[in-house]
Amino acid sequence: GGGVGGLTFAVAMSRYPDVEVEIFEAASEFSPIGAGIGIWPRVWKALVAIGLEDLAIHASTPPSDET
Repeated sequence: GGGVGGLTFAVAMSRYPDVEVEIFEAASEFSPIGAGIGIWPRVWKALVAIGLEDLAIHASTPPSDET
């Protein structure tokens, strides 16, 4: 699907020349819903490894120091 996990998997698999990737999403459109996700250090390393670091930085907001 078009969620975080599905798109990340699609990017990773598209790196292989013998793999053709198609993404199918049930939702009729994408829209912001105000939800957020946390990215643990190991997940961040995986995003870097598949070349998504710049995109993730652009789309992210660092956590606030306020508690």
